[in-house]
Amino acid sequence: MARRSLRFTSRLSLLLGFALLVAPSFAAAQTPDDPELPAVEAPPELRAHLEVKLARSIKALRNSNPEARAKYEQQVVEYGRAALPLLIEACSTDHEGKQDGLLFCLEQLADLRDRELVAAQVESEHALLRRFAARAAGRWLWPPLVESLPPLLDDADPGVRQEAALSLLAAGRDTGLAVLVEQATEPTGDRATDEQRARADAVKQRVLAVLPGLAEHGDHRVLRDALRFDPELHRDDAAAHASTRRTAVQMLAAVGDRVAVAALFDALDDTHNLVQRDAIDGLRRLLENKEPFDGGSIFAQINEVKRLKELGTGGG
Repeated sequence: MARRSLRFTSRLSLLLGFALLVAPSFAAAQTPDDPELPAVEAPPELRAHLEVKLARSIKALRNSNPEARAKYEQQVVEYGRAALPLLIEACSTDHEGKQDGLLFCLEQLADLRDRELVAAQVESEHALLRRFAARAAGRWLWPPLVESLPPLLDDADPGVRQEAALSLLAAGRDTGLAVLVEQATEPTGDRATDEQRARADAVKQRVLAVLPGLAEHGDHRVLRDALRFDPELHRDDAAAHASTRRTAVQMLAAVGDRVAVAALFDALDDTHNLVQRDAIDGLRRLLENKEPFDGGSIFAQINEVKRLKELGTGGG
């Protein structure tokens, strides 16, 4: 038992010690914890035979079928926080199915007692652990962890950039909006796959759910710039440029404050009918609590634009 305890203690010491070696910027940025936070607490130790069983369940996460993988995820989660050290060790995998399973289990098990262990992963060599730490920052909003996110906006891994930007948004910061506009914009062209479109839509839905928190905070310049028609971008790829503008309109409508509404009125003059339609829908919802516009002709859309402009100038 002494040998087992030493092995567990050594593993945990390595994980925590790594944070002090590779994350001096995090250590320097720490502020005294909120007294209401739970005390930092190491994950509980597992008996040797249970650790062997847990390792088998973690290995079985290497399953690309989400339904089949869910059974093993549940097995891992049943071990509670004691599974965290082995889960972290397993994050070197490049198997996408196993990565999904590991991330799910880490999110289910880690809590604020593990905040220092999670913060150590911000500078992990493994993208999956950086992604996990970035996502945890958005759930916990623990200031030292949030403050460590901006460098991740330039991470080589798009998933890490996405989670860092979303968590900053959850903390009321728009510094990652450019990342989110890019990743939430539906790809266009013959080479765009259904999977790529679905991935972009999933990002967009997550972004739209958080954006109302930006209302009355800042000028939303990134979104307003993305909405601006650029002749050069239009010339290079008109469809892609229009798709970006649609994303900007939808995000501004989700913010819904005065600055956003003013930008949506500008978008009523967009040359692309779908960008214009999105602006119409956003303004109808924000100003009149109405359903999306259902006019079936371009003439009906022109008349609706005219009506909304009159409403905006007090003429409606």
